[in-house]
Amino acid sequence: MVSPLVIFDFDGTLGNSLPWLRSVVNDVALVYGFKQLNDEEVELLRSMNFADILNYLAVPKWKVPAIAAHVRIKMAESIEEIPLFPGVEDAIKQLAEIDCTLAVVSSNSEPNIRSVLGAGLSNHMVGFECGVSLFGKSKKLRKVIRNVGRSGNQRTIYVGDEVRDIDAAKDAGILSTSVTWGYGKSDMLAKKSPDYLIENFDQLFQVVSGQL
Repeated sequence: MVSPLVIFDFDGTLGNSLPWLRSVVNDVALVYGFKQLNDEEVELLRSMNFADILNYLAVPKWKVPAIAAHVRIKMAESIEEIPLFPGVEDAIKQLAEIDCTLAVVSSNSEPNIRSVLGAGLSNHMVGFECGVSLFGKSKKLRKVIRNVGRSGNQRTIYVGDEVRDIDAAKDAGILSTSVTWGYGKSDMLAKKSPDYLIENFDQLFQVVSGQL
């Protein structure tokens, strides 16, 4: 049996960046002229898809790349405030031990992700496709698949925490696994019918090993 290819999103999947984002979102709003948010509104956004979030904030799509780049730079300045979720280190090591091919596709930057993962976990990844368009993850998923030379019968899984991660996986023709501990709320994710909806890293191991 060919070992699976497991591709991870970063923010909300491996890295717990939501608390940090809450602390800076209104500073970013002042720079780019979008709606200021209170804590209740941040929670409300977690139940929306990305298009609805932009509408709620009154952010035109053409501003999104600049805002995303600004947030990446701002995060780099306080990268020590972004922890990994509990269980990430063990999960990556366990998947590597069963010879899974591991990679990352994220709209965050590769230096930010490597800083949070650390050298040891980063070295388990065969590739990083980072800084991608918030709307262009499926292209980067296909690029990773091409680069690693996936065989025809290799199980390939994208692990993410948002509706757009489900859409990207489906568009790329691979399995979608949604996690419930990230940005997107579980009920919203469930409505998009990912192949798997998991609550912890033990369940991820079961998905990857074919036990779920």
